[in-house]
Amino acid sequence: MKRQGKCQGGRVALLAVAVLFTSLISGCFGSTQAKVNKQLELAVKYVSENKFEEAILAYQEVIKIDKREVKAYQGLGKVYTLQGKFDKAQETYDQGIEAVKEEDVLKLKLSLAGMYMDKGDPVQAEKAYKQIIDEDKTAVEAYQGLAMIYERNGGGEQALAVLEQGILANQQDYRAHNALASYYARNGEKDKAVESIVQSLALDVNQAEAYRILKDMYSEDWSELIDKAGSTEDQGIGNMMRFYALYESGQYQEALSLYEEELKQDEANQKAAVLAAACMFKSGDEQKAGKLVQKIAEKPVNEWIMADIAGYYLLAGDKDKALAWAGRSLAANEQNLEAVKIMLGAASKEQEQLVNRYVTRLLIYTWQPVYITQQDMYVNSLPVPVKPENNRLTFDYFIPRMDCEYTYQDRYGGRKGTTLVSTWKRDANGLYSRYMVEVGVKYPFFHTDYYKLTPAGIVWMGSEAGQYASESWNHVPLGNERCMVIAFVNPNTEWTSNYHMKEESYQTSIENYTRTSKYLGVERIEVMGKTMDAAHIRYVETQNAEDPMALIKESTDMWCVRGLGMVKATSICVYNNGSQEEDTLELVSVSPKGNDEAAGNSENEQPESQPSPALAPATAGSTVISPLTQERAREMVLALPEVKQYLAQYDNFRLADFDRHVNSEGTLFFDFWAYWDMVTHTNTYERYSVNSTTGDIYKENASRNGYVKYVDGSWVPTSDRVF
Repeated sequence: MKRQGKCQGGRVALLAVAVLFTSLISGCFGSTQAKVNKQLELAVKYVSENKFEEAILAYQEVIKIDKREVKAYQGLGKVYTLQGKFDKAQETYDQGIEAVKEEDVLKLKLSLAGMYMDKGDPVQAEKAYKQIIDEDKTAVEAYQGLAMIYERNGGGEQALAVLEQGILANQQDYRAHNALASYYARNGEKDKAVESIVQSLALDVNQAEAYRILKDMYSEDWSELIDKAGSTEDQGIGNMMRFYALYESGQYQEALSLYEEELKQDEANQKAAVLAAACMFKSGDEQKAGKLVQKIAEKPVNEWIMADIAGYYLLAGDKDKALAWAGRSLAANEQNLEAVKIMLGAASKEQEQLVNRYVTRLLIYTWQPVYITQQDMYVNSLPVPVKPENNRLTFDYFIPRMDCEYTYQDRYGGRKGTTLVSTWKRDANGLYSRYMVEVGVKYPFFHTDYYKLTPAGIVWMGSEAGQYASESWNHVPLGNERCMVIAFVNPNTEWTSNYHMKEESYQTSIENYTRTSKYLGVERIEVMGKTMDAAHIRYVETQNAEDPMALIKESTDMWCVRGLGMVKATSICVYNNGSQEEDTLELVSVSPKGNDEAAGNSENEQPESQPSPALAPATAGSTVISPLTQERAREMVLALPEVKQYLAQYDNFRLADFDRHVNSEGTLFFDFWAYWDMVTHTNTYERYSVNSTTGDIYKENASRNGYVKYVDGSWVPTSDRVF
């Protein structure tokens, strides 16, 4: 009975929040306004349930009741955008611009510009944002949107110039300084980002965005910000940043000391006071913390401090108060991301549908394009209840949830192949990494790819690969060009990436790559026994390389599902010597991160906490015994009669150290390629592998589907485990 009562109380609290939200945004419950509010809430409900046609009717009903209601046009235009009906969205925004109050016109003009970006029409979006700036120099969002277009299309200098122009026109608006700080943070210029944040906090220390930017930059190492804050020219802001860093890094007593000495006397700094209360609570002084929060709550506070108070109550375990304060914050500003996150944390499972409506409001009433808002939601671990029907590629098609492990079956040439487990992480600078490792083997191969989210799409930033207890190597892209894995485009759109790369560990020559990709649209495919909507991307990658064993062409079809990332990929690889390989990678299960049983981990698998490509055995006590060196193994291959004959007969014959590997039984092998100049000899090569323990020499047989062993001067079939 107690559990039921608690759940019911939470539900009542959230319903009260919903009523409070509606009453505050309406200002009254007059008959006309009450009808408008009822239809608006109904429309939001329908959108959150992906019932777009019903939502359209609800918004149209609002316009019939009050044609000046700006939210009706915002919501209706956004629903049409979600459906991919861009002409109807434009018509709706144009109609609204003529009908709404003068102070609401800017909202619809910004929504129209964002719609052009969702449509994939940066030219029209650029014109729209420029027109807004010409008409209203104080429209900070227009500068942000225009900079977004330039940055998305590789115009970093143009983007920077626009943001600086926005500051000149809005020097007293902290949002303009935050926009510049975000740009610097995305581009790794931390010092310049902090300079902009200092100016922003000097204008409003009780905001939220500046602290969010600091958290994105320094969450991996708060000591860096603690040191930097001490040298800030504005000592007051420097103390506040240092206090925030101490709090976030768990140094609560140090933070409280700084608060008492430097920040407490500034009663206008409500942010510091709420965080000080949180420090007290986490240090065990719950009574003092509660009194301090109550004191703050009795004074007028802005929507950001309301969210901070809600966060405190969530920390203290009072979910009803957390819901109430988060609701007040959202009533003042429904675009408050922090308040939505707190509401999500405080709500019970039974309240998810109501919370989804608050998340939906974030999406449909913001000035930003749909895909940018969804990207922010995903990065902040918010649910994305609304699924667009316009089939535009978005980042969550490729980057899945971070809290899961993804198990794949990798099949070569139709054979069973191996099982791989993949996990994802995101660092403080927004760099994503995908770690993939073999399971069920003693010395697994691993591969870590690094990706960056840009306004134009997802780019590959390099990789590390190797085998535990063996050698590893790095692939490093060079210059400003990167490989665009996913572009944020509509179906039947192509894009091309030209980039340069070298294998850093082997110090090989620089290789030039060209990847031509096309997004073919969304298809229904079978994934883990279920039918799902998957984005189909096809790419062909080519490179120029002299090495006869180099990969010169890779043709790949990849299918991706929102929230799961890549679910299937089929590839055909063509090498310089004319040989080909086929590969199929398919998702077979998803489990919470750390669930070893669900992931199929063996006791000998490399743990996920050891993703670094180091020369180390996979498990304790599994050191590889290697009586032979690679140099000695090379001498043995050179002593083979056939290799001696080739060297004497052909000037263009070469023997190259290729790699080393460990087979499934833990034995180290040295690998060598013997080949001829491809101009005079087509598809002529041999691969030799030397067992480092026994000295036995193997090579692939004539059909390339197995190995033969050198015994007493001749090659004989063998069942020995080379791999």
